[in-house]
Amino acid sequence: MQSISKVIHLPKIQLSFLLFLIAVTTFFRNPSTQILFAFVMSLGFTLLAELILLKVRGIKLFFPEAVVVTALIIFLLESPTAPWYEFLTIAFLAVASKQFLRVKKRHIFNPAALGLFFGNLFFGKTVAWWGVSWQQFSIFNFQSSIPVLILFLSFIISGIKLKRYLNIFTFLILYMILNHRFVFDSTVIFFGLVMLPEPMTTPNIPKQQIVFGLFIAFVSMIAGLKIFSFLPDLLIFSLLLANGVFFIYNNCYKGYKRKPAFARLRREKGGESNMKGNTLLWVVLVVVVVGGGYILLKGKNAGKMTQEKQVMPTIAVGQVSPMVKEEDKMTNKDVVNVTSAGFETKTVNAKVGTKVTWMNKSGAMSNVSSAKHPTHLVYPPLNLGNFADGASVSLVFKDKGTFKYHNHLDASQFGSVVVE
Repeated sequence: MQSISKVIHLPKIQLSFLLFLIAVTTFFRNPSTQILFAFVMSLGFTLLAELILLKVRGIKLFFPEAVVVTALIIFLLESPTAPWYEFLTIAFLAVASKQFLRVKKRHIFNPAALGLFFGNLFFGKTVAWWGVSWQQFSIFNFQSSIPVLILFLSFIISGIKLKRYLNIFTFLILYMILNHRFVFDSTVIFFGLVMLPEPMTTPNIPKQQIVFGLFIAFVSMIAGLKIFSFLPDLLIFSLLLANGVFFIYNNCYKGYKRKPAFARLRREKGGESNMKGNTLLWVVLVVVVVGGGYILLKGKNAGKMTQEKQVMPTIAVGQVSPMVKEEDKMTNKDVVNVTSAGFETKTVNAKVGTKVTWMNKSGAMSNVSSAKHPTHLVYPPLNLGNFADGASVSLVFKDKGTFKYHNHLDASQFGSVVVE
């Protein structure tokens, strides 16, 4: 009984249970055999990969609680519509990174993050975040806020028990500052409370934890710009980059400084000052201030671009609302119906000056936001926000190009507008 009590109090077991609760609430929000099958594939393929690769390494089998966490993260982030071989590839990449990309019994990269990033990069897709992007907090509806509270419970494990609160707070604060507003975003909350503070791949030293959080927030904003639109996910890319940078710093650079010849040379020069000891912290802070100012200025200028949003009454499926102008009736391609399955018209071909309208027929709140999830920096005028069932949002496209967007409340739903 005592051993069972100890197991229950393990952070990984508690996190597994919490992730399972998130998965359950996600399933009951939109129950389907496809989602259930995605859950089975995520868990089954990840456990299979763990068993095979442990056998390859000649390690005795043990209860893989860390792998269960990895599997549940893959389930919540990979689109349930993805074919089985994509789940298989992501699972093996994740477990292989944990088993082989390691030094001194510590893996270098967050396993789930690496599997999701390179798996989606290989298949030319983006990470969906579908299971952790729909949670919305409301002080007027306690029942709808329960999934949000479950998300925040993970802070007890990662922030308090694992003592990674400096990672979390510095990331969230700078991320919200660079986004120009304080906003609750369940995708960012999940990333910040569950994925970012993974204990094996994050620094233990408080100063490094601060830099780690700032580094990820800053890089994620840079990676959200249009020139990096080829990346399958900006948050996960930032996390993997931080994992690599801090591994190199702590295991290579600092290891080099400890060499006798190097240490003797420093003593001859009079020792190391406190300022030099904090070089990494100061460099990152300067980069964050300068780069953050640039992003803020860029976002402010982008916000001046013309954007239109209007609310329309509920209409029957197949009818055109009388509030839609005559030019919108010229072609059905200029009106995109949003259903529970996503955007009915995946690609809209239009001319400069065309007004495109998104009509919500999904039966729930929907959203239209520019790529990439969740910063939406590629084309800010497309950040039309949430709109209720029966309502619509519109935008007049005044620039040529291909403009990708998605439903921020379910990032597995996406589309594009090609303006010629």
